[in-house]
Amino acid sequence: MTDKEVFISRLRHAAAVRVVPPRRALVAVDAVPPRVEFAIDTEGVDVFEAALSAVGGTVHRAADLVAARAVVGEVIGTRSPVVLGCEPDVAALELEGQRWPHCGLRAAAEAAVTVVGCVAMVAVTGSVVVDARLARGRSISLLPPVCVVVARSSQLVASPGDVLRHREDFWPGRVPSQVVFITGPSRSADIEMTLTRGVHGPGELHVVVVDG
Repeated sequence: MTDKEVFISRLRHAAAVRVVPPRRALVAVDAVPPRVEFAIDTEGVDVFEAALSAVGGTVHRAADLVAARAVVGEVIGTRSPVVLGCEPDVAALELEGQRWPHCGLRAAAEAAVTVVGCVAMVAVTGSVVVDARLARGRSISLLPPVCVVVARSSQLVASPGDVLRHREDFWPGRVPSQVVFITGPSRSADIEMTLTRGVHGPGELHVVVVDG
């Protein structure tokens, strides 16, 4: 037999002898994984601000919604058009702009700035959590080049696990179709490690934290 025939013969023999591994017994696991503790102080928003600033985001403080309105107005400046989210705190600011979702997807795509709310803030990662249910869709926080998020200091949690572990507190009954953790402005890098902002989302992210 030639070397080729020997090789093929071995392959045929191996294919004919099929080894079925024994089934592994299912091991019962706890329904809720143990909590991961972080050695940080998350009583205030200082940890959140440091984490978000480290990835290029900006945190603004406001004592109440009146102060928040002034802060958001300064961030918007002369940029236009502006699209406003449908969250209660955003509506309470009484800003001038088109209202989502009534303005439609085209308005969100053409907006210079959007102002939205969030479900939670994550201290250890500097993330804001948005969902498709409260925001009535994700396009408003994804398409414009500048996104301003209005949040309450009471929405601060320590880690992403605190949101996922206690999801019933945030989404009673059923989790929305989309839950997204936004950590700073959109950042993309090519094979040469050239970092570009704003390719897959806003290139500028501001979080206005309202006390209480």
